[in-house]
Amino acid sequence: ATVPLAYSSGTTALKLGDSNDDLIMNGSIDIGKNDYFIITDGNQDDGERRTYALRYKGADKVQSGETASVKFDNMGTGKRIEKTFTSNVGETADAELKLGGATFNVINTSADTVNDFTIQVDLDGDGTTVEADGVAINTPAGLKIQIRNMTGNGTSLNSTRVPALIAQFSTPNTNHYDNVVPTNVIMNITAASGEVLFAEATTSTIAFIAPSEETNVRYAYTSMGTKVKWDNPTNDPDQLTIWYPTQQRLPQVFIVAEGGSVSAGSSEAVESVTINRIDVGATKLASEVGNVAAQNLILVGGPCANAASAEAKGNPEDCAADYEPGKALIELVDTGAGNWALVVAGYSAGDTRTATSVIANAGDYNLQGMKAEVTTATSTVREVS
Repeated sequence: ATVPLAYSSGTTALKLGDSNDDLIMNGSIDIGKNDYFIITDGNQDDGERRTYALRYKGADKVQSGETASVKFDNMGTGKRIEKTFTSNVGETADAELKLGGATFNVINTSADTVNDFTIQVDLDGDGTTVEADGVAINTPAGLKIQIRNMTGNGTSLNSTRVPALIAQFSTPNTNHYDNVVPTNVIMNITAASGEVLFAEATTSTIAFIAPSEETNVRYAYTSMGTKVKWDNPTNDPDQLTIWYPTQQRLPQVFIVAEGGSVSAGSSEAVESVTINRIDVGATKLASEVGNVAAQNLILVGGPCANAASAEAKGNPEDCAADYEPGKALIELVDTGAGNWALVVAGYSAGDTRTATSVIANAGDYNLQGMKAEVTTATSTVREVS
């Protein structure tokens, strides 16, 4: 759907829409013939709401005791929508727009006895035309786009308001990402010398980065995998392009030996990986170890998480005994038959990870005795008698 966003008639003047018609994203604002407006189903979860861009194409006047027709264009499909208009009093719906399973009420705000009267629309489908915070655009993939006045909730700009807008791009639905909330990208929209401009908002914690090999181009990324490209040419209007994934993009991590390589082709995805094999013995899951005492083992994870560790330590009744938050233990356990198990475990996964780092860099530590305690915060090691 193509909808005009912001327009400047000169100097710092700024309005939502284009030179002739407004874009309405807030309730209680009159919509005139040919104005654009956004509706979205507020009864659905944020990030999964169906959003529609419409244009009011006027209405027939209401004759005494009769009904009339009110017309809209769906900017996404290009289809004309005509609804029956009945003259009612106050907030009672005069016409109903039904899209995506939601109902959006329409009322007239000027005399309906004249053609193409002005209207107001229940933009979020909650039964009232008052939307104090305005409505946001939800894309099918779940991107939320909010555009609002910097000095208030209204989106109809005039000479009494600061001529600037905030555009915020966010991931509102927690089901769409793992446990790290993707940071919002926030842009200011202003006007100077009659030209609409983008700028990084001071409230945004996402910083745009300019690659050295490209001119007047900046990029930003979020942990959702959202990619934002900001073209900022010297003499032409800015352009903001957003790539938003249908599923969270996760990093690809490759472990390669010395001499190995990871190569990328023309696409963003890694195309080939060369890995040199390192023979370090058998690596198994705990469930794959049939007899802990039958061999020498390095066991990662404590008795609560690793069945082989539990067996090596005699299946203690309290599997968390001896383990403290923020610390880990590296201990040699005699499993019998001349074999030993080196148990590397912490109170939490992070504590365990620190202890494995100590083992991996054993040459940097003075590991002595049968048991050593590792403090996660400082990676310090002390012998436990």
